[in-house]
Amino acid sequence: MTFAPSATGSASTTVHIGSNDTDESDYSFGITANGTLGTPHTTAATNVQYDGFTANWDALPGATSYRLDVSTSPTFGTTQTATDLFISEYIEGSSNNKYIEIYNGTGAAVNLADYRLRSYSNGSTTAGQDVLLSGTLANGATIVYKNSAATIYAGAATNNGAVNFSGNDAVALFKISTNSNVDIFGRIGTDPGTAWTSGSFSTLDKTLVRNANVTGGVTTNPATGFPTLATEWTQFNVDTTTNLGSHTFNASTPSFVTGYENLTVSGTSQLVNGPEITPSTTYYYRVRGVSGAQTSVNSTPVISVTTLAAPPTFGSISQVVATVCDGGQATFNVTGLLPSTTSTLTFNIDSQPSQTVNVSANAAGFGTFSLGLSIAQNGQVLTVTSVDRTDAPGNATAVTSNNTVTLAITPNTTYYADLDNDGFGNPNSSTLSCTGAPQSYVTDNTDCNDAVVYYEDLDNDGFGSAVKVACGTVTNNLDCNDNQLLYADDDGDGFGSAIAVACGGVTNNSDCDDTAVRYADADGDGFGSSTVKVACGGVANNTDCDDNTIRYADADG
Repeated sequence: MTFAPSATGSASTTVHIGSNDTDESDYSFGITANGTLGTPHTTAATNVQYDGFTANWDALPGATSYRLDVSTSPTFGTTQTATDLFISEYIEGSSNNKYIEIYNGTGAAVNLADYRLRSYSNGSTTAGQDVLLSGTLANGATIVYKNSAATIYAGAATNNGAVNFSGNDAVALFKISTNSNVDIFGRIGTDPGTAWTSGSFSTLDKTLVRNANVTGGVTTNPATGFPTLATEWTQFNVDTTTNLGSHTFNASTPSFVTGYENLTVSGTSQLVNGPEITPSTTYYYRVRGVSGAQTSVNSTPVISVTTLAAPPTFGSISQVVATVCDGGQATFNVTGLLPSTTSTLTFNIDSQPSQTVNVSANAAGFGTFSLGLSIAQNGQVLTVTSVDRTDAPGNATAVTSNNTVTLAITPNTTYYADLDNDGFGNPNSSTLSCTGAPQSYVTDNTDCNDAVVYYEDLDNDGFGSAVKVACGTVTNNLDCNDNQLLYADDDGDGFGSAIAVACGGVTNNSDCDDTAVRYADADGDGFGSSTVKVACGGVANNTDCDDNTIRYADADG
């Protein structure tokens, strides 16, 4: 027969037992019992958003309220690693039954050759035994060192001369590479008498096991006594070796979402939101029922829920201030995107069919993209209509403000190669540009030969002026006057030869012999005029005093 009260607290009932024996009476007696809360049952979260969700659970009979915990850890805590090796068990047993266990909870294998185990007897500040360790200790493993005469432990153990202590001797684990103690048992330099004690705890004739939540040893010699004896150790009777050879390490720090640790809730659901709830994050929740001073165990199962990805965002769009040529690529700046994500923008140009482009945002939510444009689109309007996340599609956000940009495209001009830099371009070699002529290009395309500069020769004397022409035959620019033919006058008589010259010379070409000056001999006496030169004929001297009259010699006077 079981009496199970339907509510918490003390409850009583009377049991009646009837009898079918005529000489016996019915029997009655009272029963008093305390009703306890059962185990709450959590159910799946609802209303899951990127910034919150609703935690749910079934009503627990007898509970008047509930306590809710929410964490990002399924254990509602974060596990730590040990800071270094430490002493995890100490046995000061009968006779020579002495053991020291060392534990590695650092997260990685450790070379024991970097450590020494030391014992300090009777308050000495100098180690009486100082033993170099050896081997490798795996993460999560222990190694047991024993007095060579110890017999009560059948597991693997290594003899070590430092395991020769009594209850009043200090023991230290020393690390060579840092020249420091990583754990001290007791106090170096103090003789406590027969043992260190703290309440019922003693280091004499006891087995001491390090508590599971201890993450590191005592690295500084205590000022007095053994202050961690009662707080970091669990004590067992003499010669207890049950725990030797392994160590329970559970250094977990409670971890809860701010505002959701032991939160009082009156109903069977609770909205979980706030700045601590972030998108695309898995959360766990549990509850406990409460009735008066009684609190139930944690609910089962622990419920996990993953918030949705954050919705995409959009701030503004603008075209980069730069000349964009017809058929070229325009660059656009986009602000206000969800930081460090890639978004898909949907847009149209002058309400034409929609297009899409992916834009990667930096940590500030800024991104860029490029788009090929034609001159026909100059002045048209690009409108962004929506934005979606490429890594979490299906949650597109409509865009209605700061989402337009008027396109600016500059027409192209055809330029022709001008390799000889005469200002006339090669019709067979061209390029397009909207930012001015590239170097050695011109808008003209009339050059007959882009490898040779031709000059204008108006007087056809074979000497060109300074004026360049697209086509021609004269490649020099020596002519001093291209409007007038000039002839060589080598003898300086004012009469030119048939040879044209670029500069100097005379404008006639009537000289019969440009190598000699000829003088007029009007009177035919063989003596030329002293002043009159002639192009042809005449005489080579200019000694006639009067070329109009013949004069004769008068030798005898």
